[in-house]
Amino acid sequence: MNLIQTIYCSQYYDLKKNGRDHTKGRTNGTMLVAAMMLLILVSVIVLYNVYIPGNGMDRFFRGTGISGRAMGKLLGLGGLAALYALLNFTVGSKASYD
Repeated sequence: MNLIQTIYCSQYYDLKKNGRDHTKGRTNGTMLVAAMMLLILVSVIVLYNVYIPGNGMDRFFRGTGISGRAMGKLLGLGGLAALYALLNFTVGSKASYD
């Protein structure tokens, strides 16, 4: 069992044990895994920009003219939505969760 399946199963069993609606565990698990993957991705990008300055990605983010806060909100929300959709149709599908 891998980490993603462990997160989904723990959500399922915890909710089912307490007598609550276990289908909400699918949404919670998908959101949790998407947030974890996004944090790992952002960490890799930041480390890449720190240790290899002047790369194409660094120039792209600095040349947009958008403030750092707005860029973070835009990339965070877009990245989270994209990862959630990807996970929702692959690992977190209804058939896989059941």
